[in-house]
Amino acid sequence: MNKTLKKSLSVFLIIALFAVSVFQINAETVFTADGFSYTVLNDNFASICDWDGGSDTLSVPEKLNSSRVKEIANRTFSGRDDFSSIDFSNADYLDTIGSMAFMDCTTVTGDLSIPAQIKKIKLGAFQGCNSINTLYYNTTASIPEQGFFGCTSLETVSLSDGVTSIGRLAFGKCESLTMIRIPDSVTTINEYAFNECPNMCIHCYRDSYAQQFAKDKGLDFYILDPLYGDSNADGKVNILDVTAIQKYKIGEQELSEYGMRCADVNHDSSITVRDATLIQMKLAKYDVDF
Repeated sequence: MNKTLKKSLSVFLIIALFAVSVFQINAETVFTADGFSYTVLNDNFASICDWDGGSDTLSVPEKLNSSRVKEIANRTFSGRDDFSSIDFSNADYLDTIGSMAFMDCTTVTGDLSIPAQIKKIKLGAFQGCNSINTLYYNTTASIPEQGFFGCTSLETVSLSDGVTSIGRLAFGKCESLTMIRIPDSVTTINEYAFNECPNMCIHCYRDSYAQQFAKDKGLDFYILDPLYGDSNADGKVNILDVTAIQKYKIGEQELSEYGMRCADVNHDSSITVRDATLIQMKLAKYDVDF
């Protein structure tokens, strides 16, 4: 064998051995338990990467063998149509839902509840789940870009106190969305977060970032904590509010929907002289209950 051929074979063997060693380093061992396939992360945590679909409800477990379930890997359930609900109630250690993990799971219907222990939800995690009706977002995790994009049957959303941001197209093309409760902890909403949500009303707190966002975008909003007594809706309670009620009662002034709520200080579902009197008493420092 000539020297050139020997040299070529040596180089080939070195490259082959290097490739094998890289493969072995990067390869992950996949385990199975209770119908789930998973890999093991650091500190004996599990990352779910598949499921055999043995039930109509996908119930994410607390542990698989001795490994605590910490993560659902990217695209794990993407496009699956063999379950109709997702149950996170036993997943005490789950803190991450990967990118597009449940994308296009079109048979998941009804309510979806995201538990408090989840700290990270990645890009498009529930994108295209177009049969979900109600979202209870009980975690403080930021709502990712395209997180619920194209959930066309989604009607109501309740976000937990502590959520701080809503990403680009997070609820884009949620055309059935009529109500989303946004806590005052939210300080960032991408300008396209609610793109193509024609019927949506933002339920928010007075003077919150969400209220200002709704005003700036020309969106409907509903104040969750009205300033009782502020009949003319100018952000203050004074004698002008008493006058506004008096004029309203004789048909000389209209009150806005928000002003009507604020004017009903005795909460009897009507605007009367009694409401005006109570506001006057409040201004005079009497102890009145509103």
